[in-house]
Amino acid sequence: MLLPNSSSVSNHSAIAVFGAAFVTIFLFALTPITTRVALHQIDSLGLGLMRIVAAAPFAGLLLLARRLPPPIADRTQCKLLAISAASGFIGFSLLFSFGTQRTSALHAGFGLALSPLFTGLIGMAVDRRRPHLGWLLGAAVATVGEAGLLMVRFGDLSQGTTIVGDLLVLAAACSNAIGFVAGSRLTARTDAWTATFWAILIAGLVLAPALWFDEDFAIWQRLDLTTWVAVAHLALGATVIGYMAWFYALARGGLARVSILQFLQPIFTVIFAGVLLGERLTAAELLMGATILIGVIIARQSRV
Repeated sequence: MLLPNSSSVSNHSAIAVFGAAFVTIFLFALTPITTRVALHQIDSLGLGLMRIVAAAPFAGLLLLARRLPPPIADRTQCKLLAISAASGFIGFSLLFSFGTQRTSALHAGFGLALSPLFTGLIGMAVDRRRPHLGWLLGAAVATVGEAGLLMVRFGDLSQGTTIVGDLLVLAAACSNAIGFVAGSRLTARTDAWTATFWAILIAGLVLAPALWFDEDFAIWQRLDLTTWVAVAHLALGATVIGYMAWFYALARGGLARVSILQFLQPIFTVIFAGVLLGERLTAAELLMGATILIGVIIARQSRV
């Protein structure tokens, strides 16, 4: 089942698609910062587990409220659901938590922002479609902007970063992209609510026993308000709301055209870092942000 191109949807649908995409980008851009905040009191394994386990009850309640049956009508739906839960939620949450603990928030944000490349390429490989030269050019320009943004921040943020941490974040981005592809295809066969919340519920049920037997489980009784706000953002904002909106946007707007917008994520991450962490933007950073935006526009206007 081929996903519709954004050119085939009405203006109203296009607004809904890109509105959902930007909500997701906003929530995802905060993820590296809230993860770092939560890691001050929680170990990486516990946070990775809690992010999904805490989201599972809300997903279950929404499924009951809307009376949505599991998407298991055929073997393809079962396979897509399993991949989405395992890769997009379990694999990503654990890898990203471990990686962010070993690198800076902005390193994690820049690494995670490479998800559009993985998502677009994996999606086109699955569909056996070749990317248009314009998409490749736009992705290349945006990647240069990503690299430049990382370079101009390296002098201030290299402390506390490790190669292992950056590689774990890249592995998380790849796992996330696989989950995006599976989730968007499942959404096209069902709907965004069903695809998202059943995957979260299954992932939460799988991880719940591990969280219960985690040695640091008792620490949850001593968390301060800031940490709980960070966990709430990760569980409800980035996981429940963010993934549902993103699956909807990918399924209705097309993988290659919508996923490229995620290159805007590090721009928001840098802004949030300036507002929440007191870091100042430089002219070089603004130039790299403009480069990312140009790359997004080029890729957005290309055919696949």
